[in-house]
Amino acid sequence: MKARFNSKYTKLTVVTCYAPTEEADDADKECFYEQLQAIMEKIPAHDMVLVIGDMNARTGMDNTNRERTMGKEGLGEVRYKM
Repeated sequence: MKARFNSKYTKLTVVTCYAPTEEADDADKECFYEQLQAIMEKIPAHDMVLVIGDMNARTGMDNTNRERTMGKEGLGEVRYKM
């Protein structure tokens, strides 16, 4: 879903989505990201953009310095360190 809001200072575009899980077919995952890219390309460059959704990321179990925002129930490994 994509919604665009007017405000006094800027326009806000909110994109909500639910990405396929890792177990999904590669074709389904590719189709999802192609659709998301196409939506993002249509958003005016001056808009503030929020992409909100379940992207099915692997967050790992190490929540050091993220205790308030992340539990220890993650899967896989974190790809970056804070």
